[in-house]
Amino acid sequence: YEQAEEFLPSFEDEPLIANMLRGRLLLAHGKAAEAIEALEEGIRLWPNNSVARSLVARAHAQVGDYDRAVMEYLEATRSDPTDRDAVFALLDLLEDLGRDHEGAGVLERYWREKSTDPESLLRAISLADRTGQKRRFDGAVKRLGEIPSYRGALVAELAAIRAAAAGPGSAVGYIRN
Repeated sequence: YEQAEEFLPSFEDEPLIANMLRGRLLLAHGKAAEAIEALEEGIRLWPNNSVARSLVARAHAQVGDYDRAVMEYLEATRSDPTDRDAVFALLDLLEDLGRDHEGAGVLERYWREKSTDPESLLRAISLADRTGQKRRFDGAVKRLGEIPSYRGALVAELAAIRAAAAGPGSAVGYIRN
């Protein structure tokens, strides 16, 4: 961060880069409110920058403005539906806020471009289990099961769901079967 701060003055002729860099540095130093100002100025110059939207969303969450954080993450995923970090951060925030039901649409948009991303399928299984969406659960299990290198992760995820519902003995039995 110190090296980045040294370069900051060299970008004063480029307000977009200067604001983005300043906002990122302020966020890294725990100054979320100040980061919001710099990042929003950068977003004003480049509204469809998904990374800037994600950063400002994180800053809004840090200051407790969760509705605005959700909105900014949604804008980030709209600007770049393949921005996995924004998608997962949004899913985490929605879960923390007890708004899991909104996460399904986020994953659907992501899958239009990345339909076989195994990590998103794991997230979908967990989300569908928490929200009682059996069809979505079964679909994600099937899709993940078709990726040979992720079958172990699938078994582990399903075992964790069993353990949460019926205790560790149930999970051990599931894994053995």
